[in-house]
This record gives sequence, structure tokens and C-alpha cells, in this order.
Amino acid sequence: DFSLQAEGFLYENGERVTPVHNFTVSGNWYRLLEAIEEVGSDVEYQSSAVACPSVLVKDLAIAGK
Repeated sequence: DFSLQAEGFLYENGERVTPVHNFTVSGNWYRLLEAIEEVGSDVEYQSSAVACPSVLVKDLAIAGK
């Protein structure tokens, strides 16, 4: 099981609307892997050598304002 602080973007109708900061994502690692529906081709390297494309997850617990 995991619980991590995250940041990302709010999407509505397939359009990126606004950045979202300081929310919590939690769940079970194996269930998360099973719930992946799509993996994007939009890899962007930021300030480190670690990068990840967008991932569409069917079901995931998210908390925050």
C-alpha cells in the first residue's frame, strides 16, 4: 500500500484546465498496475533524469483541495 503527495493538472472534457498542487494519492501498488488503461507518449524531462509519461488509471483514491 502507498500514500504519496502529488501534483498534476486538472482535466475537463479532455482539456488541461489548471495545475493542482499538494494532493494525496493512495492505494495498493498491484491494484494500481492492474488499473492502468492507457500510457501517453508525452514524456518530458524536468530538472532530473527521471521522467514519466501521463498514465490513465481507471480507479485511484485522491484527497485534497
